[in-house]
Amino acid sequence: MSKKTAIRSLAVIAVVAVMSAALVSAGPVFAAKGGNAGIGKGGGKGKNATPTPAPSTATVTLVSANPVPVGTAPTFHATGFQPGSLVYMSLTGYMVQDYGYADAAGEITYTWYEPLFWPATYTFTISNYGGANAASVTFTAQ
Repeated sequence: MSKKTAIRSLAVIAVVAVMSAALVSAGPVFAAKGGNAGIGKGGGKGKNATPTPAPSTATVTLVSANPVPVGTAPTFHATGFQPGSLVYMSLTGYMVQDYGYADAAGEITYTWYEPLFWPATYTFTISNYGGANAASVTFTAQ
């Protein structure tokens, strides 16, 4: 390797090191300039702003007969969501959640994705992203 190539390589390594150090130390600088959208000191308007969650307006009912016959999939109807909003659904005993979208009236009718296999008491929960607007209904399967 020539002396000229060695000097260029050393210069490139030095520039990369300086840029890396600048990026690592930039995080707190950006946060102090309001990068956290109003949360914490220095963010937004300079106040310690904590968003207030909206009151829950969601309700859910079991459309299927209660008790739900084992081997069938229950159907639910929920209201009180923002029109077009993404909602998540879960059922006790199932590890997988499902999702759907509220219609123009803020409602959704949903049939669970598979039949219930065991006699038990279940709780169906539906909520928007983050769970602030949630409702649940408990039912049995026999």
